[in-house]
Amino acid sequence: MESKLHDFAELETLIVQPGPVTYFRKPKEGHSGKIQTVLFDGVMTVTDSLAFAVQVAHGIVPAKAFGCGLLSIARV
Repeated sequence: MESKLHDFAELETLIVQPGPVTYFRKPKEGHSGKIQTVLFDGVMTVTDSLAFAVQVAHGIVPAKAFGCGLLSIARV
């Protein structure tokens, strides 16, 4: 997570909670795989608000179709 934030934020605290594993199949492409979800809970200081806004609009990680890479953001 820290490597995804390094351009626009400094991570102050982080709690990592592993979530359920999701298995999927793409029959047309002959592929299958799994996604290990993780909940990150923490505090960060945004250092570049424009870059942060762009990243939030696009999501942080792949597998957004499975609900991954979404952020809930609040000021503290």
